[in-house]
Amino acid sequence: MAYGPQTVLAREGLGRYIGNLIKGFVGSGHQVTIACPQWSLDAIDDLFQEFQIDANEVDFIVSNKVPVLWRLYEGRYKKRHPKRKLRYKILHSFTDLMQLAAAWLISITSMIFFALVVLVAALVGLLLLPAAILMILLLYTAKFVRAVLHKGSMSVKEIMQKIVNRFLIVSSAKKKDLHVFLTSKRDGIVNKDLTDKVNLAEERNVWFVPSIFWTEVEDIKGTKVLCAPDLVTEDFPALFADVDGSVSSTRRCRQLLKNERYFVTYCDYTKRNLMLEKYGKRDRQVVVIPHINNDMYEYIEISKELCKKLNSEKNFSFAYAQSMVTTARYRNCSVDTQYISSLNMKGMRFLFYASQWRPHKNMITLVKAYEYLLRKRHWNIKLILTATLPGLPVWEYIRNKRLEYDVLSFPNLSAQELAAFYRCADLVGNPTLYEGGFPFTFGEGMSVGTPSVMSDIPQVREIVVPFGLEKDMLFDPYDWKSMADKIEYALQNRDALYQKELSLYRELEKRTGSVVAEEYVHAFEYFIEQDKLAQKG
Repeated sequence: MAYGPQTVLAREGLGRYIGNLIKGFVGSGHQVTIACPQWSLDAIDDLFQEFQIDANEVDFIVSNKVPVLWRLYEGRYKKRHPKRKLRYKILHSFTDLMQLAAAWLISITSMIFFALVVLVAALVGLLLLPAAILMILLLYTAKFVRAVLHKGSMSVKEIMQKIVNRFLIVSSAKKKDLHVFLTSKRDGIVNKDLTDKVNLAEERNVWFVPSIFWTEVEDIKGTKVLCAPDLVTEDFPALFADVDGSVSSTRRCRQLLKNERYFVTYCDYTKRNLMLEKYGKRDRQVVVIPHINNDMYEYIEISKELCKKLNSEKNFSFAYAQSMVTTARYRNCSVDTQYISSLNMKGMRFLFYASQWRPHKNMITLVKAYEYLLRKRHWNIKLILTATLPGLPVWEYIRNKRLEYDVLSFPNLSAQELAAFYRCADLVGNPTLYEGGFPFTFGEGMSVGTPSVMSDIPQVREIVVPFGLEKDMLFDPYDWKSMADKIEYALQNRDALYQKELSLYRELEKRTGSVVAEEYVHAFEYFIEQDKLAQKG
């Protein structure tokens, strides 16, 4: 794994998927080794606790090289001992003095340079031109110098800020900027050391790479199996055009897909469309393993003894979930505390979409559909998201439409809180334009009694159509009116829709972590044999 610093695996879709897989591997008695940067150990420990995985059953290969930037980052942004504060204040002051001195030095040097240019021009003019022409030239030269100095003062400041930040980034950059910097620079800092350690370790049967965006794995020797759920940046380049690093990372992923031999995908569509047609892989090089079903009920499950006393398991678990939703609102919500405190969360109806923000997640279209239902169809219902909205294009749209008290954001939910929101929602909506496989949101909602409507995309159709549910639960993700109409239909027929979707969910819930983990083991064994045959041939 090559996650960047401060990634909370338990709150990442892929992180939770990895947790389920590891639990399945360990539960079936398979030996598991995790190779990761040192900064991921705390996140892995939290993930193991959430999935009740015994860390003693797992081996680790960890990079001992900790970047200086990361050490300074931990020192500045993590809890520090009081005695260390003076040292960091001095570092901040030293940085500011360096910036000021460097800016003055360059400004003075620039002024001397331009003064010399004017002097040389004046001397040449005295020798070669009449006095009147010389005066005009001097006036225009002075005007030009003033303009350059005025314009240059800003560029000098920007240049120096960039240079100083490069060397003392920990002292001058914001936390968010530093996180992005460390994430983008981790390739050459840690992962070269990590891949070297992997190659020196005792021989493993197979290395599994859960993401094609971790392109450093091309240097790992031995049998490798890469999970290739999608290359969404390639399918929607316009949406990702202004996302930092998306162009270069897509280019590296393409190269990795071309060079590597064995892959796992989450659905037949991705195998055919991406791996076989676009990248020319052979059928035997790609195995399809559909998603694990994320059952959320265990997080709000009530003991059987207590259920018997209360005579109603369903009602009590609902009340329990409501209490968790009420508690979570104070920590997470995107609007002011005074407003959220006045909301009666226990009686509030809401549409729910759990996802981080990504350009292809299509949240603005969902908000447009919701606005129509709220203001034209008069549905007294909120829209709750789990993305961090402020600063995003969707947040600007929400504010421009004065929806900030109707579209609420609850990021950083724990697994238990997430289950509670699913349980209390009237409906789960998923407007995504593209997924690697069938979205997790369907199973997460259905496991606690909440039906779904979702985008009519190939990855969804191949699962839904065999059960005849496309007319009841799918909408055109490019058409907000189609989305709104399907949501309204689902709200009007909620219980009937849940019963219809049960047939599909009963099949999906069979895909537990242990079942899917064994499918991966069979795929690994198959690829090992393929590798042996290739080496003989």
